[in-house]
Amino acid sequence: MSRIVFSSDRMYYRTSDRRMVKDILDFHIRNKEHFDRWESKKSDDYFTEPYVRFLVKYENKQLKSLKEIAFWITDRESDSRKIIGRVSIFGIIPGNYSTCIIGYKIDKDYEGKGYMKEAVLSVEKFLYEQLGIRRMEALILPENERSVMLILACGYQYESVCRSAVEIGGVRRDHLRFYKLLGGNL
Repeated sequence: MSRIVFSSDRMYYRTSDRRMVKDILDFHIRNKEHFDRWESKKSDDYFTEPYVRFLVKYENKQLKSLKEIAFWITDRESDSRKIIGRVSIFGIIPGNYSTCIIGYKIDKDYEGKGYMKEAVLSVEKFLYEQLGIRRMEALILPENERSVMLILACGYQYESVCRSAVEIGGVRRDHLRFYKLLGGNL
């Protein structure tokens, strides 16, 4: 699969290319403190152009092999180059499983305005229609109440606790697992 571009009512979704390096870097720097409590520790080089160039190459390699898809989001109403969020799809298992895990983050200035709900639902629609994905999962820290409320508003159901699921801030943490079946009841 090569580059993907699509839109929803308020946003454009694009997989990365080298022309986006400065915009991705700006998004990372602008939201560094905002994302710190929810993500793994980042080294100083994470906030440099060489690292983002590496990230873009990595994302494109993952897209071609259909292992991961990272959608960078821009607002249709404002500067179309300013990245306001990212929806990541990983752990893609095609065929009989047709499942994946979704991750997301939104710019601090766009949080709480419905952008991420629109993004999650739009990406789900794309995955169902274009790749035949039937089951989505989300792993969320128990204290991330905004994210739990978002995923429930998108129609996900609580499934279980995943013990020591993901490293956050240098420590493996338990996460709540939510799921959604796409395309109606299966």
